[in-house]
Amino acid sequence: MREGSFVPASQLYDVRSQTPIAHPAHQATDEDVRRALEAREIRTDGGLRDVLIYVPDFESVRHKLASNLEDDEIAYWSVHGTPRQTGAGATVLFSDGNRVVATGDVVGTSENRLWIDSLERDNRANPAEPVTRGFKYV
Repeated sequence: MREGSFVPASQLYDVRSQTPIAHPAHQATDEDVRRALEAREIRTDGGLRDVLIYVPDFESVRHKLASNLEDDEIAYWSVHGTPRQTGAGATVLFSDGNRVVATGDVVGTSENRLWIDSLERDNRANPAEPVTRGFKYV
């Protein structure tokens, strides 16, 4: 294990791509960063990740559409735990496995809930293969 030492700021970035390499507490190589980014393990832009959720069909989310809610109601989707990589400003996409059937705005997260607003019917290609349990960050 290395002794703690001062790390110049120039060693915390991949200068060619202007990508942060790591928090100063952990020095990573350029290859470590590229591998993590390709595997979507980390976000370097500080942004939130969109969420892809599998549903058997559109009917599973119809009651959550904005047009089916009162003005003061906000829909939620039950999840296991608290989503940590998404939040207000991200998008939630519901997929039947073949196509995205509805999209909406994530307006918040809490324990076991993903809060959704402005959910509308959609019909676009999946951004990734949905998982049949839980959700997937995309």
